[in-house]
Amino acid sequence: MRSKAEQSIDVGQFTAKGREKIEEICRKAALLFSEKGYQEATLADVSKAAGITKAGIYHYFTTKEELLFFILHNYMSGVLEKARRNFTAKATPKERIRTFIIDHIKYLDENLHESRLIINQWRNLAPKYREVIRMQQRAYVDLLKKGIDDLLGYSGKNDDDRKLTAYILMSLCNAPYNWYRAGGKFSPERIAEEVFRIFTGQLFEKRTRLNR
Repeated sequence: MRSKAEQSIDVGQFTAKGREKIEEICRKAALLFSEKGYQEATLADVSKAAGITKAGIYHYFTTKEELLFFILHNYMSGVLEKARRNFTAKATPKERIRTFIIDHIKYLDENLHESRLIINQWRNLAPKYREVIRMQQRAYVDLLKKGIDDLLGYSGKNDDDRKLTAYILMSLCNAPYNWYRAGGKFSPERIAEEVFRIFTGQLFEKRTRLNR
């Protein structure tokens, strides 16, 4: 059952053209909130960037906070959908973890500004919105914990151990948020492979082979 917060951002009531306009508003807002800062950016800034009147913004979103929530909720829904497909499709635990890392970092590349918002700005939301995002984040980490259980044989161990391992891997995956630049020297695929090697202990093996 959808929460009241989620019901407030249901786009099913709008036409296809209206949904396209919502996507455009969200893209421009994510860019502004990421680069200018959520607190500093105004709906007037968003309307100007999106080529729509401020009244037009209010046709779709009642507040700036609701707009931020919509952006973050969509982001988490997308990353969760990818992760769930991966854990259904991939045959081995190692393949599932590797694909999880690749999908996570490629999603950063494809949604760079939204990725920064989910890390830095979600705490600006009111509790009713924040709890929905927290639930999505927990579901994402739970998928990762299950993958780690299968890979490392953590089944039956203390949940704190499993959670700690999952958080460490998430930290490795999220580290590029601080320095990644689209089109830069390191591609998302290369970064993901390096994270996978570090997490699975293959980095030392790689360096040893190179030094022989």
